[in-house]
Amino acid sequence: MFKRYLAYSEKMYQLAPNDFNSIMELSYSHNSLGSLYLKQFNYALAKQSFTESLKLKNQALELKPDNKNLLRDKTDTISWIATTEERLGNLNAALELLEQASQQLVNMLRTSPNDASLQSHLANTYMQQSFLLSYFPNKRAAFLKAEKAEKAIKQARIQDPKNQNFQRTFYRTLSYQLMLLDKNKTSERVKDVLSYIDNQGFSNTTLINIQIGVIHYLINRNLLSEAEFHLLKLERNSEFIERISDTNKIENNSILIKINLIKAKLTEDKIAKQQFCQATINTINKNINGNKSIKRNYPLIQAYTCLNKESEVNTIKSKLLELGITNFEL
Repeated sequence: MFKRYLAYSEKMYQLAPNDFNSIMELSYSHNSLGSLYLKQFNYALAKQSFTESLKLKNQALELKPDNKNLLRDKTDTISWIATTEERLGNLNAALELLEQASQQLVNMLRTSPNDASLQSHLANTYMQQSFLLSYFPNKRAAFLKAEKAEKAIKQARIQDPKNQNFQRTFYRTLSYQLMLLDKNKTSERVKDVLSYIDNQGFSNTTLINIQIGVIHYLINRNLLSEAEFHLLKLERNSEFIERISDTNKIENNSILIKINLIKAKLTEDKIAKQQFCQATINTINKNINGNKSIKRNYPLIQAYTCLNKESEVNTIKSKLLELGITNFEL
């Protein structure tokens, strides 16, 4: 279906290569195809399609340089290219693209400061940067991006205080800041986050990840009993159980990986620790599909390190070391 859409759009473009609508139609068809390739784990072709879509949007901007919707779409496409770069293992390229997208959004907000959609988009872009920066030993850069995300989504909430997506994003930024906070510091904000979660449940991955962020905050302060309590609360929740039952979804497997590594860190039983680390490896290897992402390699190294499997660790460690990522402990 998507390839037929592309063929149709290409014919339109050939007939009117300087027409704004025909340019945008072809751009959208490449975007759709890129999304399909991403779902099929064909990251190289996804990158190629998104890159072609971006090229066409730049062409369209020559015709309508002040079109706000087009500028927004351009930043969205840049973010998708960043996603493919990260899946291909090109972490620095992904970070550079996300910085480009965030700067474009900042520029747009100078002329449209009350645009909640732009503010939300900027917050999500900052959070993407924060997630990737968090793998480096110095968490300060990741923390600062999460702070920027909080400020952006706060502005969106002012414009639309009842928007549930904005609410979830706001508490996700708080939860992530708690996780990244220096271990010698504490924050009263953890109470606000837990109160929000208590009223929301765990019906989607954002809410689950908010709870996981709080659990990490507690572990980092050696509040292990509290961490175990909130982990158990999560695992026994019916919404959580239903949500992660579909193991064909990448986001569900990502949650299972995080949960198993948390369990490995919390348990004092050596055999149980090894079982949780092995479960992590099994989940990751089951869903490799050409994914060279740091989100896959980092927990994989953590699990192999936990099992004292030096040869496996060394096989996949070198590129991360080149990036300056050196800590692989649980």
